[in-house]
Amino acid sequence: MKSKINLGLDNFILSYYKTEFDCIKSYFQKLSDSVQSEKDRLQSLADFLKSKGADDDYIADSLDDDSFTVNFFETNTYNFAIVFLYSECEKLLKQDYRILTYKNAKKMFKFDILKDLYKEEEIDISSFANFSKINELRLLNNSIKHDGYPSDELYKINHVRWKKDKKIELTYFEIETFLDETEKFFDDLVPMIKSKNEEKILKEDLDLIEKLCKENLSSKPNNIQQEINKVLSKLQKFK
Repeated sequence: MKSKINLGLDNFILSYYKTEFDCIKSYFQKLSDSVQSEKDRLQSLADFLKSKGADDDYIADSLDDDSFTVNFFETNTYNFAIVFLYSECEKLLKQDYRILTYKNAKKMFKFDILKDLYKEEEIDISSFANFSKINELRLLNNSIKHDGYPSDELYKINHVRWKKDKKIELTYFEIETFLDETEKFFDDLVPMIKSKNEEKILKEDLDLIEKLCKENLSSKPNNIQQEINKVLSKLQKFK
């Protein structure tokens, strides 16, 4: 049984995702700034060599290792951002399911299982406008952690963007898009969970009213109003 106190705490935790996403946005922006700083450093070095009369071939040869390092840093920084974002998404899905049902979802690692569990609670997350992007995020996360190449599933859902023979390389714009779409996904999910939890509290209140009425009116008293007042007095304890 849920209590009104628990409902208030649950709603606070449910709404806290907005703060978490604000922190993630700030963190990702710092990652992007670091990548850009490395690119600017490399460009400054190239400009300096050119100002000293170096030709393009000399500059390319001289900065070959630096270019590789900067590209490596950018690729792995943005790949890490995707893995981090999906980890946050999965954590919130499990947390919100626990709040909805008071059942532990920590060991439910498979996305399809979580999707089915929500459906049992009459919340079809696959019908959400942003679900396809969440699914792409999941497959992208799996591909990055496996070997860095798009999986067959990832290629199938977006073959225009992901090529099987080309290692995954993301832009910061794509990172921002996945982040925004993930937040919008929870913008849809959280109000539904809050509404369902409030319905449960209301149902419990109505069940309690029915129970108290039966207890107090079973003897068919002459003064009905007096008995109703007794019921209302008992209900005050649950407010």
